[in-house]
Amino acid sequence: MEYQKYLPYINAAEGLGRVGNNLKLYTRLLKLFLADGHLPLVDAAARAANYPDAAAQAHAIKGAAANLSLSRAYEDALALEQCFKAGGGGYEPLFLALHNSMAETFDNIYRFVQEAETV
Repeated sequence: MEYQKYLPYINAAEGLGRVGNNLKLYTRLLKLFLADGHLPLVDAAARAANYPDAAAQAHAIKGAAANLSLSRAYEDALALEQCFKAGGGGYEPLFLALHNSMAETFDNIYRFVQEAETV
C-alpha cells in the first residue's frame, strides 16, 4: 500500500508503527474511530455554553486521533480544546475546521480500509 496518499489526514506509517505494523489491528481501530460520537457532543456542549464539557469532548477526539496518527483531526481538535479551556469565545470557526477535517478524515479512513482489506 502507498501510505503517502492519505496525508495529511492519516499518517498511516506512523499509525501502523504504533500497533507493531499490524495492518488488521490498525484497520479495526480506524473503524472504531468512524463510530466515534464525540463531535456531536462537542457541538451540543458548545451550543449550551458548557465549555468545560465541550473541551472534554474535544480532548477525547484529540486523544483518539493522536493514537491513530490522524494528523489533521488531532490538530483541529487540539485548537478547539484550547479555545474551550480559554473560555470558548469565538469557537465557531474552530469547530467548523474540526467538522471539516473529521469529514475528510472519515473519507480517507473509508478509502484506507477498503484498500487494506484487499491486501
